[in-house]
Amino acid sequence: MKLNFLDIETTGLNPQYHKIIEIGCAKAENGVIVDTFSRLIDPKESLSDEIKRITGITDSEIYEKGVDLNLALDELINFIDDNPIVGHNAILFDVPFIERCIGKELKNRVSDTLIICKFLAPNLRSHSLRNALSHFGIQSYEKHRSLTDVYLTIKLWEILKERGRTIEKSFIKNYAEKLFSKDVKTLNAFYVFIEDL
Repeated sequence: MKLNFLDIETTGLNPQYHKIIEIGCAKAENGVIVDTFSRLIDPKESLSDEIKRITGITDSEIYEKGVDLNLALDELINFIDDNPIVGHNAILFDVPFIERCIGKELKNRVSDTLIICKFLAPNLRSHSLRNALSHFGIQSYEKHRSLTDVYLTIKLWEILKERGRTIEKSFIKNYAEKLFSKDVKTLNAFYVFIEDL
């Protein structure tokens, strides 16, 4: 199954007020990356010290390499085609941010390693991407950059698939449909995961 693993970096958490500064995406099939997409985006404003600290992105880097947001989004839409998207907190963060910027919903189905991780490893104190990977024995001390986080998300997805294969698909499906019968987005997250097992 071909999937698009997606991550964005932004100037803040609210898509109403904040801007995308980086988009990273990788097409992967059975855990193997077949193509990548990465764009640094000019937000037309200086980055806060907090965002610089978290991402390592500098104003000078954006000045040299940053592109127009609309151009980057057009390229991204072409890149992802109609394959499902997977991201860590993609349903509540990455995808709504992108949809707000393009002014419409993406046609792609979306899965979310955060949701699947909460199902398969419910006892974690934090289900953040790096904390979840640390729980499974993979440490990452790199800054939050889009493609870096995409690669980490692929690793987590493959780990979650290994765990998922120890459970009957019908059990996972019934669990999701019982708990999230009115939440189509979360149901789709489980359906894409089951299809890729």
